[in-house]
This record gives sequence, structure tokens and C-alpha cells, in this order.
Amino acid sequence: MEIQCRIGADIHMAFDELTSLADTYEYNKEALERTERWAQISLDVHKQHRDDLGYRQSLYGVLQGGRWEDLRRSTAKKLGQMDFDGYGLGGAFLKSDLGEILKWCNEELPEGKPRHLLGLSRPDDILIGSENGADTFDCVAPTREARHGRLYTKYGYINIEKYAGSLDVIDEHCDCPVCQAGYTRDELRALLKSQDPEDREKYFTLASIHNLRFTIRLTEEIRQAILDGRFEEYKQQFMKDYYGFSPKGAANEKKNTNKQ
Repeated sequence: MEIQCRIGADIHMAFDELTSLADTYEYNKEALERTERWAQISLDVHKQHRDDLGYRQSLYGVLQGGRWEDLRRSTAKKLGQMDFDGYGLGGAFLKSDLGEILKWCNEELPEGKPRHLLGLSRPDDILIGSENGADTFDCVAPTREARHGRLYTKYGYINIEKYAGSLDVIDEHCDCPVCQAGYTRDELRALLKSQDPEDREKYFTLASIHNLRFTIRLTEEIRQAILDGRFEEYKQQFMKDYYGFSPKGAANEKKNTNKQ
């Protein structure tokens, strides 16, 4: 906790134990009790240092509990009564359970504090998270997938290595600096395939900028759709465009070479 304070992050997380899908209910209960003890220790240490930093640093408590409703609701109530600035929604669980688990947690957490979904930021994750009370998200996916040639578009991702000779930009609907500057798919592919480290580094930067802008724009559009009272309509249309099916089929990936 002291190291996190010294690093200087705007938001840092209380210490927690992440269990796996293979762990039993009994082990999850034991791990959760440990996480709750660590939550109080983390808060105590944070309070010792926060006034000496010279800037505002928020501490989030982390909710675990696996796939069990009683554990999720219980820890949400306990951590919700503690003096955290917000809450990280974590854990190992099946993607099909994500919405239900978030619902359990967010029904118990205080409404006036932000809820952060840990480690998930693919489009359907963000939609499910937003629908069930998550406010912010983090994940390595946009930059990691960019480095491996997977670039996001309105109609699903593309594998840039397949676009030799293409004069199209990544996505004609995109307002990121890369698309607006007119970089073609062929140019980006050439940078990725180059043996020159500087070319590859340039590709990594450009591709990451594009995927991050796509993700941020998605959250902007979701926010506006919520404010306009048309979230469900927006979700249905986005899922149809990006995945090629309705949200009910989101667990199954479209059988298309350009889709997940």
C-alpha cells in the first residue's frame, strides 16, 4: 500500500485475493474473509499517507466472492460501509455470469460512489457492465490486441495482416488521429511486418491509439444513450453491427474471419 501511494496513481486498489474458477465455495469464503481483513488494513495505511502526498489519491475496495450470490452481496454490504472512495468489481467468473454478478454487487453498494469493473473492456463487456451499474473499466485488451494486428471497427475487428494492398483506412467511421490522418490498412500492415524496430514501434503506437479511441468513443456513446433514455436501442444496434447478432447471443462469437 505504501508503494502504491509513492507511485502516485490517481486511483489505487486495496489488497485482495483473486480466486479461480476451480476454487470451492469454502475456499472462496476463506479468501473473501482475508480480503475483507486486508481491506481494513489497506484503508488504515492509506489514511496514514494520503494527507502527505500533496494531491488527491483515491482508494477503492475490491469485491471478490466468485460466482456465489451470498458471498458477493455480503462483501458488498461490508465494504460499502467502509470509507472507500469507490469499489473495484473483481473476480474470476464465466462471462455468461457477468451481468448477474454485477447486479448483486451494485444493488448493495452505495450509489454515490463509483464502481470500477476490473480487467474487462471488450465492447460487450462494457455494455453489460454499463447496464448493470459499472461506471469505469480497465483492461490491456485494446493495446495488446492492437500489437497483434487486431484493430477495432464499427463492424467488428479486422486482422490487419490480411489487408496487403488495401487503400482503406482502418474504419471510415472512426475519428481517431490515425484514421483522420489517412493511414491505410496496407501502410499499417507494412509497418507491422517490417523488420525495422522503429517501423514496428510506430505501428504499435498508431494501432494502440486507434483501439483506445474506439473504446473511449464507445463509452462516450453509451453515456449519451443513457442520458437520452435510449440505451437499450443503442446496445441492440451496436451488437448487431459489431458482432452480427443480438445481445442474447453475445456469448457466441460470430463465425466470420473478422469477428471475435
